[in-house]
Amino acid sequence: MSSENEMNRLLDFLGYSILLGTIAGLLASIGDLYLGILFGILSINTYLAIVIAYVLFFMLISIIVNLITIVTSRPEKRRVNFNKLYFIVTLYLIDFVYVNGKLNGWFNFLNLRAAVLNSILLAGVISLFFILQKSKRFEKLFLEKLEFLTVLLMLFASMAFFNYYILNWSSPLQNKMQVIMLLFIILAIPYIILFIIDILYSFCASWLKSERNIKLLSISILLLFILSIPLVFKNSCLTFYKIEDYHAEQSKLEQLKGKPNIIWIVLDTVRKDHLSCYGHRRRTTPNIEKFSKDGMLFTNYISTAPWTLPSHASMLTGLYSSEHGAHIVDTDEDYVTSPLDDKNLTIAEILKEHGYNTAAFISNFGTINRAHNFEQGFNFFCDGRSYFYSSFWGLLAFNVNFLQNFKDNPIFRINKYRLSPEINKTILIWLKKNRTSPFFLFINYMEAHSGTNYLPKPYSSLYDFSWQKWLNGSSGNTAEKQKIKFDWYDCRITYLDHHIGQLFTKLKELNLYDNAIIVVVADHGELFGEHGSYGHVTDLYNELINVPLIVKYPNYLNKQGVENKYVQTVDIMPEILFTLEMTLPEGISGQPFNKVDHQIIAELFKNKKIAHKDFKRYYRDLKAIFSLDSSAFKYIKSSNERNELYNLLIDPHETNNIINSKEKIVRDLDSKLIDWISSLRHLKKRTNKNKKISSELKKNLKALGYIK
Repeated sequence: MSSENEMNRLLDFLGYSILLGTIAGLLASIGDLYLGILFGILSINTYLAIVIAYVLFFMLISIIVNLITIVTSRPEKRRVNFNKLYFIVTLYLIDFVYVNGKLNGWFNFLNLRAAVLNSILLAGVISLFFILQKSKRFEKLFLEKLEFLTVLLMLFASMAFFNYYILNWSSPLQNKMQVIMLLFIILAIPYIILFIIDILYSFCASWLKSERNIKLLSISILLLFILSIPLVFKNSCLTFYKIEDYHAEQSKLEQLKGKPNIIWIVLDTVRKDHLSCYGHRRRTTPNIEKFSKDGMLFTNYISTAPWTLPSHASMLTGLYSSEHGAHIVDTDEDYVTSPLDDKNLTIAEILKEHGYNTAAFISNFGTINRAHNFEQGFNFFCDGRSYFYSSFWGLLAFNVNFLQNFKDNPIFRINKYRLSPEINKTILIWLKKNRTSPFFLFINYMEAHSGTNYLPKPYSSLYDFSWQKWLNGSSGNTAEKQKIKFDWYDCRITYLDHHIGQLFTKLKELNLYDNAIIVVVADHGELFGEHGSYGHVTDLYNELINVPLIVKYPNYLNKQGVENKYVQTVDIMPEILFTLEMTLPEGISGQPFNKVDHQIIAELFKNKKIAHKDFKRYYRDLKAIFSLDSSAFKYIKSSNERNELYNLLIDPHETNNIINSKEKIVRDLDSKLIDWISSLRHLKKRTNKNKKISSELKKNLKALGYIK
C-alpha cells in the first residue's frame, strides 16, 4: 500500500512538474512575444516556434528538477525543494545564456573575464538559493500562500527585465563593473517583488485568510505586471544608446540660424538598375522616384569600394580606402579589419563642432559599429541588432551549431538585423525630442542585403515571388535561379521604399522636409551571377560600384534635375559642407560636386578569407579608374595581372574585355592610376592599429555573409 501511495505521489509530482513547465513556458514566452510585436518583424511561425520552444524548455527543466528532488528530498519536503530548485535552476540557465552570449562571446570560457563573470553569476544564484533555504518567512509565503504562481511571477519578472536590459546589447554600458552590478539588480528583482507581496500580505492578513482572495491577489499582480510591459519597453532603444547630451553653445546656435538640417540615408546593397527612378522595368520604388523629382538624380555616381566598411568610411571622411584605412587587412593568421582611425575627421565631428545635434541609426550592426569606431562625432549612436537576434532563443539559434539551420529555415524565415520599420520607430522617437535643434541624422537600412529572410504580406509575394519557387528553383538552371533572386531582391527594395516613404511623410508632418538636405545613396550593389560572381566583396564591376545617388537640397536653392557628371563617395561630405557654407577640412580627397576634377577611383583589397571560393581569381588587389572624357573607358588593374578594360558606351555591362586591343588607352589610364596613388594622403601614424576582430564581431560579419 505504501509503495502504491509512493507511486501515486511520484505520478502527482510528475504531472505537477509537466503542468508547471507548460504554464511557465507559456508565461515566459509572453515577454518575447511582446518584444517581438513591438520591435520585430517576424513570421507567425517564428512566434509559434518561440512559444513551443519555451514550453518544451521549461517542461524539460521541470522534469529534471522533479527527479532531483525525488531522489534527494523527503516526501514532505519535495514540493518545497522542487519549487525553490526549479526557480533557481531556470533563472541560472537563462542568465547564463545571456551573460555568456553578450559579454564573453558565445561560450568562450578560456579567458579570465569569462571565468570571473560566470563565477560571480554562479555565486549570486547560490546565494539567492540559500536565502530561500534559510528564510522561513519567505518559504511560508513562497509555498503555503501563493504556491507556484509566485514562482511563475518571479520567473517572468527575471525574463522580462533581462530582455529589457539586453535588448540590442551591442551598444550598451561600457563599464564592465556596471554590467556586473546590473546583473545583481536583475537577479534581485524577483525577490523585491516577493518582498512587496510579503508586505501587502502583512497589511491584508485578515483579507488573505480566504484562499480565493489569495489566488485573486496573485492573479491580479501577475496581470498587472504583464499589462505594464508595453509601457516599460516603449522607449527602451533610446535608453541604451545615449552617448552624451546635446549641449550647443548659444554663439554656435546663432551661427546656425537658417542652416538646413541634414538627413543622410544609406540604402545598403541597393543596385541602381533595380530602382524605378533609374529605369527599372518594375515600379519598385515609387516613393524614392517621387523624392528624386524634388532633388538631383546622379547617373554616374561611383562608390569607392564594393562593400560596406570602406564605403561608409569614405562617405563620412571624404577619403579613399587607401587613405582612411578602414578595410580588410590581408593576413595568414585570421580575419583582420582596420577600424576607422581617430585621426580621420568625420563629417559628424565637423557638424557637431559647429553646433549640430548628431545621431546615427544603423541596421548593419556587423560593420558600421563601435568596434569599427564609427560612433566618433555622434551624440547618439544606435547600432543594435534585430530583436530576435538579441532574444534568448535568437542567441541559441545564431550561436549553437546544430541550430544554425533554424535561422534560415524556410518555415521560420528569421531576419538577421532590424528592418526599416524597426529603425523608423527609434528615429521618430529621437526626432520628436530633438527636432527643434539643428541636427545631422545618418541612417543605414539593410533590406536589400542578404539576411532579410522574412517580409510581411503583400511584400513577400510581389513580382510573382514565393518561397516555394525559391526552394524549387535551387535545382533549376542559372537563369531561373537569377530571376527568383531578382524577384526577392525587388520585394525587399519595394518594402524598404514603402517605409522610406513613411519617413518622408513624417518629416513633412514635422516640417523637417522642405528645407533639409536629404541624401539618398547606396554604399554598394550586389552581384547575382553576373561575371560569374555572387555577393559584393569580390569585384569592381558597375553592378557593385555604379550605384544610386539622389540629393534633395533646401527648397530655397531650387536645385532639381538629372546630373550625368561623375562624382564619388568621397564627394558627398564636401558637397554638404559647401552647401552649408562651411570650410572644408584640409587633406580630404573629395570635392563639392560642381568642382569635382579628381580621378574616379574604386578599390578592393585582397584577403585570403574572402578569396576562399576561387583563390586564383579572387586573391588580388583591385583598382578601377574611369576615363572622364567622351570615350567612357573603364580600366580595372589587378595585382594578379588579370587586368580588364571596357568601353562603357558600347558595353555598359562589362562583358567584353578589350584589354589586348587598346594598349595606348591602357597605358594612359595606368599612368593616371599610378599618379593618383602617389598623390594620396597616407596616414603616418594610427591611433587604432589593425586588429583581429573579436569573436562577437566575427560572428556578426559571418552572419552578414562577409566571411565563412
